[in-house]
Amino acid sequence: MAPGSSSHPDRRFMAFAKKRGWRYAVLGLDLSLKEGLPSRGVWRGILRDISPVRKDGGLSVTWPKGKTGATVSLGGQGWLIIGPFGRGEKESGAASGADLIPAMAGMLADATEIRERLTAATATLDAVLRLGRAFADIKDLKELIASTLVPELVNLLKADRGSVFLIDEEKKELFSVVAMGVEFREIRFPTDRGLSGFVARTGRKLNIKDAYEDSRFNPEVDRKTGYRTKTVLAVPMTDPQGHRFGVVQVINKLDGKAFGRDDEELLMAFTAEASTAIINARLVEEQRELFDSAISAMAAALDARDQLTAGHTQRVTEYGLGIGRSLSLAPRQLRRLRTAAMLHDLGKIGTPDAVLKKPGSLTPEEFEIIKRHAAYTRTIVHNLRLPADMTGLELESSGHHERMDGSGYPDGVKGDRIPLVSRILAVADVFDAITSKRHYREAMPIEQALDTIRKGSGSHFDPRIIEAFLRYFEAELRPRFAAGTDAQRPAAA
Repeated sequence: MAPGSSSHPDRRFMAFAKKRGWRYAVLGLDLSLKEGLPSRGVWRGILRDISPVRKDGGLSVTWPKGKTGATVSLGGQGWLIIGPFGRGEKESGAASGADLIPAMAGMLADATEIRERLTAATATLDAVLRLGRAFADIKDLKELIASTLVPELVNLLKADRGSVFLIDEEKKELFSVVAMGVEFREIRFPTDRGLSGFVARTGRKLNIKDAYEDSRFNPEVDRKTGYRTKTVLAVPMTDPQGHRFGVVQVINKLDGKAFGRDDEELLMAFTAEASTAIINARLVEEQRELFDSAISAMAAALDARDQLTAGHTQRVTEYGLGIGRSLSLAPRQLRRLRTAAMLHDLGKIGTPDAVLKKPGSLTPEEFEIIKRHAAYTRTIVHNLRLPADMTGLELESSGHHERMDGSGYPDGVKGDRIPLVSRILAVADVFDAITSKRHYREAMPIEQALDTIRKGSGSHFDPRIIEAFLRYFEAELRPRFAAGTDAQRPAAA
């Protein structure tokens, strides 16, 4: 607050002093004159710090002869406030001091309150900025669900629970993507019911002191959970066009009071950040769906060239993801693995049918032709306009014929120089190839196929990948292969 403004503590004191006809001086801690008379030199010689003390439940002060004054702290800064001082060195301290001390005490209280409010506002701003930065890193709804952002919001608002609901336009329902404190995973209810439904329909925020006294409240969730909702604060989420797509809600202020104006402002700031994050996440998901559908269409077109090998891409993708889960890969790594698997044989589009569908063994020259598909895959994938998080995918999707001992193709790299995704796909690709019927042979019996995979450990395959594959096989694939001819039918990848 500017010193010259009418509400500044110094100005309030000066007005107080002038009203009573007092002369006054306002000095800094170094005795530099801020306002008033007499000169700084005079004060250096005669000034003494005098502090008010509490006595008999009130404030009192002992003034030196002919002077009154006190040291107080205003707005976090130390100030020496002096005045009044009477004519003729008259001992007038008792009466004037009684008037001055309440004024200074009031200024001190005002300054303390201002400082506390500024501190709280700064903490709130810091929290909003931090949440905003955290929202900026969220790329999909799964990350939002797994994040700690809603619990942090609930903690900042000193509430008990919080939820983020999205609107299912087709079903005319609200469903929870985050429901802190609720034991079951998802809450669903019609948009024409409940306080959140009202917010979703009208776009108006609600601040309710007692939910059970509001006719719009839907107690169904409370009945299911045994919870008792009282105070509710809910605000809508909207896109830049003003279309409502969700609601953020917090319930039950921990101190038992209603949510205040500051709570509303903080929740609205949080909701604005959450809305942007969710809109961006949905756009990313739509782009991914488009990208995935294009890749799936290319893989399906490739598999359609030869009915005998139809489904190979889907099965390699399924097996690769199973190995990835057995290795405890993160969701982003699994997505990358899935994309590489769907693209791994794309280069076969350049392989002649006479070689690709030959019923007998390949000649050395024909084998050289078939080997080129890995390099073709790399070139095609490199020329695709891939998402930023798929940089380098051309090496991973084309490296499934590399071997740990360096005898593979197209580059003859070995060991850990082969990308992890490629090492996973190498096992998945060979396992499907030897357990599927081909033009030149029948499918290999499952135990023989497993033995072949084991024998390749260390030379052809990464031993760690073999261990992960065998865990996955016993847990998920063995029952299917034991079931007979439908065993290789791929699950949804």
